[in-house]
Amino acid sequence: MMFYLNYLTFLSTFFESHFIFILSHNDKLVYEKMSNKKFEDVMIKEIYEEDLINVKYLIDEVSDFAYKSLIPKEGYEYLKNNLWGLDVLKKDAKEGYTIVVKDDDKIIGTGTIVGDYISKVYIKPEYHGRGLGKLIVKWLEDKAKSNGVKTIFLASNVYAEKFYTKLGYTTTENREMSTPNGYVFKLSWMKKDT
Repeated sequence: MMFYLNYLTFLSTFFESHFIFILSHNDKLVYEKMSNKKFEDVMIKEIYEEDLINVKYLIDEVSDFAYKSLIPKEGYEYLKNNLWGLDVLKKDAKEGYTIVVKDDDKIIGTGTIVGDYISKVYIKPEYHGRGLGKLIVKWLEDKAKSNGVKTIFLASNVYAEKFYTKLGYTTTENREMSTPNGYVFKLSWMKKDT
């Protein structure tokens, strides 16, 4: 299904012991069966300029939660400023397609696809385990498919590799990357045919 949608609202409805999220846009409804873990009304929309700073705060918050204690300060600061800095977020949003997930006007998740490459999929820690990451990735995959992309690529850290494997991605290569200040980190390059 093609998702050229700028604005969708997800309404949770209980049906046969599963929550079904109804995606409404104009008068069309699409049903997506999700796990029976509940979350409130959630909205997915394409990012706007005014969302960028809040996306930056979200990515910083999630990265602080996940990586700050594992990566030496110099390496972490380099990644924070160069891989998910505000200028990079703006460039990706302009060249590709970035979405945000909102709950009560608060950004709780984001993801980007530029061409055939998915990046920057982040969910606030308190929303982990509710299917939002899967939903964001599927949304981005559908956007890529609608643009004729046959194979989608991403680079995963070791912590997220299992998540992407469950979504059908396979590891094609493990690489070590280093920052100019000497920090080395490991990434798994992954792909999935659409």
